Amino acid sequence: EWPLRPGLGGEEVEYQDFLSLHKVQLEHAGVPKHYYQRLYEKLCHDIYDSGSYFILLTDGESWEVQSTRTVDGSDANTIFLIDHCWTFHAEHLKKALREIPGLAPRIANIIGVGYPDFDDDDSIDSVTMDAMEGLINNISEKVWEFAETYTIQKRKKYRLRLCVDTTA
Repeated sequence: EWPLRPGLGGEEVEYQDFLSLHKVQLEHAGVPKHYYQRLYEKLCHDIYDSGSYFILLTDGESWEVQSTRTVDGSDANTIFLIDHCWTFHAEHLKKALREIPGLAPRIANIIGVGYPDFDDDDSIDSVTMDAMEGLINNISEKVWEFAETYTIQKRKKYRLRLCVDTTA
């Protein structure tokens, strides 16, 4: 856990303390000052509202994010938290866990599943293919407790343009 995150796991960080801790990061990231207060509020209250502004589009091979409404750069609410570690199609879940190096152990650690018949004293390098397959099965059963699902529309059927007003 990020111990300095407002509202998460312990004492809440006051806004001025948040600024003293993160202002340099925000400046170096190029975040305009008028977003700071709203970012703090979204962190405090776990507000993940990007889905009301954006959609993911795919043509089956590539991905694109497009807005569903005008994003006004002067509106402090148009800073978004993205809580993401892995995007997958349900039918390709096990294939991705098998083929993407390090993904299965990383996801297992995040969702709290372990290798069947695996002692903590064993080296990760000593894991057998059977044990890895067991881990992948454990992940594929438990991941649904954590995964958020959404509909992805085909690019040919749904076309929006990103509208960002940067005149402010």
